[in-house]
Amino acid sequence: VILAATAAYLAWSFKQSAVYASGAIGLFLLARREWGPIVLFSALMAGAWAATLLLGQPQYVKNVLFADYTLVYSIQRLARNLGNLAVKSGPSLFLLAALAVAALRSGTLRRALWRNDRVVLGLAGCLTTSLVAIPISSQSGGAENYYFALSFFLSLLALAGLCETMREGVLVPGTALRPVLAAGAFGWGTLILSLVLVFSGVTGVIDVRHQHEGLMKKKACL
Repeated sequence: VILAATAAYLAWSFKQSAVYASGAIGLFLLARREWGPIVLFSALMAGAWAATLLLGQPQYVKNVLFADYTLVYSIQRLARNLGNLAVKSGPSLFLLAALAVAALRSGTLRRALWRNDRVVLGLAGCLTTSLVAIPISSQSGGAENYYFALSFFLSLLALAGLCETMREGVLVPGTALRPVLAAGAFGWGTLILSLVLVFSGVTGVIDVRHQHEGLMKKKACL
């Protein structure tokens, strides 16, 4: 717990929004009813954050809290970013959708998934990351990079769920496993197609020269 709290604090010290792992660990411990560890972890994180803000200079605290930065939120930006997330996360999303259907049909599978720590940690990470990353991705400058942590936890949940399903023997080749694997393959197909469309110039951006020119103008102004 102490090592996890140290790593989580170091992540936050580099970027203020890096609280996803902290939330995932806290929810995981809560789901497992590990009361001692969750109290210790929460105390360490809250104490470290509070100490940093109390010891920091006023300008440092303003920078950490974005106190002097005006943020503009846009539903259109949020919709665009979520759409791009869906396109770029096809392998995880389609596999998870198929696994969810299989779990709804099988109580044995649901219990097996709940016993798997990696599945529960992945689910906790998806929940905490979604609650933070999705809303703030609608703010000024928000883009799909806001979903990097969410993509990691989606992949962890999908792979851990698939491995647990196959290990438990709930899904066997040739029956229920086939549509799950087909869904994952379809997700990879959508991702490959999106990459082909970008590199062929049909959609997306492959030349950042205009960004470079804009930054050079800002540099001269500064």
